[in-house]
Amino acid sequence: MITSPRICAALAVYDLARSDDWGLRATVANASLNAFRDASRVPDCAAGVSVALTRDFQPARWQLALDSVDAVLSGSYQVSPAACVRANAVIPLSTADGKAPSTSPVLARAQCVMDELAFVEVAP
Repeated sequence: MITSPRICAALAVYDLARSDDWGLRATVANASLNAFRDASRVPDCAAGVSVALTRDFQPARWQLALDSVDAVLSGSYQVSPAACVRANAVIPLSTADGKAPSTSPVLARAQCVMDELAFVEVAP
């Protein structure tokens, strides 16, 4: 069982932030940490960590994920704009063919979109 906010948020960053973009990684980390706080718990992410560490594992990318979570947790990196700061969910916008749907309901309500990821605030 893994319920560490640091490790589980790093997993989200590792899985979702595929481009080499510090702001994107930190925003995914922040949204994950917000989701954990809003739910008053961290879900067990052991299965996801196991998959990440055994299938095409990239140590440098994992370290960058941990670093971004640490920066958000310590306050040494401030996510902006405010719409990104409040986000507690990250939703990929790409379709199976790799094209972003222009009429997606998620895109319509998203206040923060980065690298085909919508950062949204949802009720817990």
